[in-house]
Amino acid sequence: MPSHHQSAFFDALRQREDVDLLVRYYGTVTPRRVQLGWQVPSKLPIGEMTVEPNLDALTTIPDWQTRIHIIEGRDGFRRQLIRSFCENKVCWIHWGERGARRWSMCFRFPFWCLYGRLVAKHALGAFAIGAQAAKDFRLWGIPGHKIAFLPYAVAPLSVHTKPDEKIERFAKGRKIFMYCGELSPHKGIDVLLQSFASMPNDEWVLILVGPDRFDSRYQALAQRLGIQSKIYFRGVLPADHIANAMILANVFILPSRYDGWGVVLNEAASMAKALISTTACGAADHLINNNKNGYSVQPNDFQALAKAMKSYVYNPLLDYRHGQQSLVIFREFSPQCNASRLTNALFYWLKGAKAAS
Repeated sequence: MPSHHQSAFFDALRQREDVDLLVRYYGTVTPRRVQLGWQVPSKLPIGEMTVEPNLDALTTIPDWQTRIHIIEGRDGFRRQLIRSFCENKVCWIHWGERGARRWSMCFRFPFWCLYGRLVAKHALGAFAIGAQAAKDFRLWGIPGHKIAFLPYAVAPLSVHTKPDEKIERFAKGRKIFMYCGELSPHKGIDVLLQSFASMPNDEWVLILVGPDRFDSRYQALAQRLGIQSKIYFRGVLPADHIANAMILANVFILPSRYDGWGVVLNEAASMAKALISTTACGAADHLINNNKNGYSVQPNDFQALAKAMKSYVYNPLLDYRHGQQSLVIFREFSPQCNASRLTNALFYWLKGAKAAS
């Protein structure tokens, strides 16, 4: 589906003379994404188009048989595409995140191994959205020389934005821990609330931005923990207003039990925020340098998360120092850098395929 998180990366590719980019979407922005603040685009950029999920979509690209096709994810329609590419000897590349660590993945692992062998035999390569995805790819049987790193890359959020008045009014000058995303169990919100409850003073508040997917049970938990006066549930903000909230944060936290990447860490780093995340988030491996710009902790460990949060409570200047380092790291993950990663990998794989033939 069209995503504002990908638009800057696509723009960076279009600006390169060695890239002729066409994008086809076979899905639209879902109601769940709209509830997260995503917007349905009224018009797509030149070269982008929404198509029906069938093989006739290929005819919207007259020279599709001579192009390199990058397929993100894997479902029924994408399996049809891949079969067609293999039958027609068309170059294709898998692009994907790590798999969720659920029992269902154990049962599906043999099928992923079959897919891995398909990639190894027929695909030009596989783009891994993070080191954890690359590890999965190797477990599926994809050889290392066919794996390249290609994360999500977003445009930096503007630091010249008006702060959210409701958050500013609630904070009253106190420092802010912030989370942005849906409020649901897999995001570890309960762990975050328990960790915040152990903060040693009232100089910090916790702001949660996003839709409630858990029937107000987190508000009830905050009351049971006695911290309701220090927590503000801001609700949903449009995607283009996230900067208005995030500019007020001192430390940004992503406590997820699972996140294939966690692009909100990119956004926070672009605004020079100190970062705390769990190791279950793919982006944490790349965007967090422990003790330099933040901390990575194990998921479900509220004591470890609380310890990381207290580092900022006890060291008033640490959030600023870490935030400046986050900004340095973010520059390595700009859309322009990502465009170079993609083209460098393509040239390497094409050279290898030519030599093999």
